[in-house]
Amino acid sequence: MRSKYKALLVVFVASSQLAGCETDYTVVQSSSQEGVDYAEEPLTEWSSKYSTALETSNRFIEAFSAGVPGDIRILLDYRLDEDVSDEDLLGLRDKILATYGPIVEYKPSQWGFAVGPTDDQYMFSVKIVVHEKQQVFYIFRFEANSEYDKLMGFTFRGRASGLRLSDVAKIALDQSRDPQ
Repeated sequence: MRSKYKALLVVFVASSQLAGCETDYTVVQSSSQEGVDYAEEPLTEWSSKYSTALETSNRFIEAFSAGVPGDIRILLDYRLDEDVSDEDLLGLRDKILATYGPIVEYKPSQWGFAVGPTDDQYMFSVKIVVHEKQQVFYIFRFEANSEYDKLMGFTFRGRASGLRLSDVAKIALDQSRDPQ
């Protein structure tokens, strides 16, 4: 039987200082089961606080798949909504569909979350969406410690061989700390 903590990945990066040792950490937890990322699982005790983020991520996938900008727009934080036009949303959708083909399916109870220490600005929700040509990681950015009902950003990444959901979630969090 799979332990609910088996999917928990805690990465500790410690830096020593003369006065002591400070620890910076990232927590990534997902519904992965024994090496299979595209699996559904109920939220764990730790991840249940992100249930609204999971619902928002699922609603985005449904609205994005349908191609209705108004349904996508209501999921965006007002700061993002001001900068993104309907044409931008449909252009991004067209780009994803041209590259990966139409959406075939996704699993509503498949999830992955990445959070950092309390000074991080964002929390990430990662979903795997099956397109006709390839599986794609949909990466949703939420403001940390929010209601998780409004997106601060969205990106995607084709699922390359060997790339795990936990890797993608951690990369997204790391890039938000040090944008290039």
